[in-house]
Amino acid sequence: MKRIYLILIGLLCFSLTWGQEIKIDGNKFTLDNSEIWFNGINTPWHLFGDFGRTDFNSEWWTNEFAKYKQNNINLARVWIHMSGEFSPNIDATGHVSGTNDIFWDHMDHLMNVSEQNGVYLVPALFSFDITKNGYKTTEQWRKWIQSEENIQSYIDNVLIPMVKRYDNRKFILAWEICNEPEWMFENSEHGPQSFNDVQKMHAMLATAIHENCSKFVTTGSAAPKWNSPIYDSWGDKEGNMFSDEALSKSINNSKAFLDFYQYHWYPWQSEWMKSPFTMTTVEYGVDDRPVIVGESEGNDVCDKYVCQTVSQMYESAYVNGFDGVCAWKTPQNDGHGTFEKIAVATNEFYNNHPKLVYPDGSDPIAVTGVTLSESSITIEEGKSFVLTAEVIPANASDKRTKWSSANVEIASVVNGTVTAKKEGVTKIMVSSYDGSYVAECNVIVEKRDITSSTITLDFNYSGVGDQYWFTTDDIANINSWSLEELTVNGVDYTNKWSNSMPAKVNGGYTISFKSKNSWGTVQIKAAARAVTVSNGVLTNNTLKLFPNPSNKKVTVSGIENAELVQIIASSGQMVFERNVKNQSELTISVEELTKGIYLVKLVGVDGKSVTKKLIVQ
Repeated sequence: MKRIYLILIGLLCFSLTWGQEIKIDGNKFTLDNSEIWFNGINTPWHLFGDFGRTDFNSEWWTNEFAKYKQNNINLARVWIHMSGEFSPNIDATGHVSGTNDIFWDHMDHLMNVSEQNGVYLVPALFSFDITKNGYKTTEQWRKWIQSEENIQSYIDNVLIPMVKRYDNRKFILAWEICNEPEWMFENSEHGPQSFNDVQKMHAMLATAIHENCSKFVTTGSAAPKWNSPIYDSWGDKEGNMFSDEALSKSINNSKAFLDFYQYHWYPWQSEWMKSPFTMTTVEYGVDDRPVIVGESEGNDVCDKYVCQTVSQMYESAYVNGFDGVCAWKTPQNDGHGTFEKIAVATNEFYNNHPKLVYPDGSDPIAVTGVTLSESSITIEEGKSFVLTAEVIPANASDKRTKWSSANVEIASVVNGTVTAKKEGVTKIMVSSYDGSYVAECNVIVEKRDITSSTITLDFNYSGVGDQYWFTTDDIANINSWSLEELTVNGVDYTNKWSNSMPAKVNGGYTISFKSKNSWGTVQIKAAARAVTVSNGVLTNNTLKLFPNPSNKKVTVSGIENAELVQIIASSGQMVFERNVKNQSELTISVEELTKGIYLVKLVGVDGKSVTKKLIVQ
């Protein structure tokens, strides 16, 4: 049965033209009887578990939400307790007695910046991290989730005071119970915990929220297979574990339900489950209420399952019946998305659907022209150049543009990125979406003189730029990630693993590599077993990291022929360097490093280098 739920709105504290009242009408969110779609983003943390920390940075949160307003982002998903190390207060038995005073100051600030910028909030109370190995409070939270009495202590001493305190805050869309709770019973690093305990915890918290405030309730399901009835046949722990029937039955209370569902999706899932960007809510069997994609890759994705830009993902989710998207990013850039990439998508979705993002927005402002950053460019075959289009006036309501090439065999264009294909001359055109205004750029494509470096396998390379290599060795397999292009004798191997190689040309393989990221990587293995260390030469097989992942120390071994050991952050910044001549191993403390993905790089005496990925927890 379809329900209509109403968020009661308190008095306005700020002069805003929208955000007065959110309802759920069937399977849609509405604002003043008009549909609203959540053009969202993830803001899980600034410092990891910010609320209740003594080093909470209020200025960062103020500036962050101001950026959202500027880029037409109307929803932010923010993690509150996270791993449970900083809030709330929990003792050795798993009993929660409350939280520190600064926690409330930090939460007040979050509420204020959301209202000042007209950005709705989904505060996620917990993350699966509470029961994961490696945190100082892990054992306490395992005892907490295994005891109804302990869960009730959190409800009484933290949850009820919190939802009552903020019930008059109009920009809270919903309270999220937990980020990706399924990992707690799926993965051994969490114990694992009992499926029934995780489900019961959700039922108890959902009931308490419904009984004590007017806001909606959701949870951040890690994948559709735990939040869709079409997966009921997969096993006892799959299917819709968060259905009204399942939750209410677990504690015998009809108020134990989720007002709307939330799916998370990353490319690894697509081998087993279709994504929200290729499948509708009707096909998932969850069209009875709104569904938001609460987390998704904040980078363009192109594999054999999904090939879409971030902008296309937002649009596809809308077309498929979803009611919002919050792509993933962190300040530390863990490789799954950045604000800059997501802002392109949110602005484009707004340009396409301004009234969905801001139903109470003003009348549209007409386009009067369009310009290009260049009138003529010369580029080499295989290279790219980014043209920027500007719609006039700057505050035009519909800033959408259409790009085209007069001859795609000479140069193609996608969202302003011109790629030179072969020698010749053509034109790139951009027009306002209705075609009334057009700007042109003459493109001259020059023949490219490719000089390849001869390499011997095994071979590993990470870096930014264009590279060309040639080898006569037989290739066993090739693997690459975070690249714009990787071809072998013209065959595409971009961002994938393969052991199927094309025929040799001129006795070997010509390899073309393009990367915009310092962590863009290719690994090529020889068909015959390669010698790992010979005459002072490094190969990837020599480099070993233990333990990996690590949160304290990591030992780097196999460095006998290295001159330097370096650690490079995903941003490209070198955070560690040590001369290691005549050493066989080196132990490095990583406790001061920010959590995320790093590259450990060995530089040999011959100047060549090899790398391996290090995860700092």
